[in-house]
Amino acid sequence: MGDFNEMLSSSEKIGGAQLTVSKTQRLSDFLAYSKRIDANVHERIFTWKKFLRGQLIYEKLDRVIFREDCLQLFPNYLVTNGPFTCSDHSYVLLNTAPVHPPRKDTAFKCQHSWACYQDTHNLVKKRWNSHFSGTPMYRLTQKLKKLKLDLKSWSKRTFGNFKHKLERNAKTLLRIEQRLVAQLHSARLNK
Repeated sequence: MGDFNEMLSSSEKIGGAQLTVSKTQRLSDFLAYSKRIDANVHERIFTWKKFLRGQLIYEKLDRVIFREDCLQLFPNYLVTNGPFTCSDHSYVLLNTAPVHPPRKDTAFKCQHSWACYQDTHNLVKKRWNSHFSGTPMYRLTQKLKKLKLDLKSWSKRTFGNFKHKLERNAKTLLRIEQRLVAQLHSARLNK
């Protein structure tokens, strides 16, 4: 997996100078010689974007390459290219086990940023000052259990469901990128 700076076909480039046959032949020859396979990509195919000489260019320069035996080890692999953020390259994500059984309950994770909110300070004080009967360790675990429930509830009220928001925003970003690629020469979209 990495930045190969080579393309296999003209479909892996939009904009800029025409792709030559010799340029696509190098990667093809390498794959044949080394008995490697270029992994299929889900959704976004382009991994590099640049605005050069007044023209927007998209290319697939980064890729995942497998040995043939890896396909037998990971038959359900999934390769996705991320969005363009602060670099001219997008990330490439290889998931070798994309199908996971659904979890019944996810582990509680207290986010470091929550300490910046006065509400969380108040919740901690409230739970720490609550009284339980039992040994010191039992009282501590009960306070932590109650605090966990309070923080989960507070997080849901304050921020909503992060996973759904991230998925929705990723879909929106993908639609925008697809419009940019489809209307490559639109001055309004590709500034």
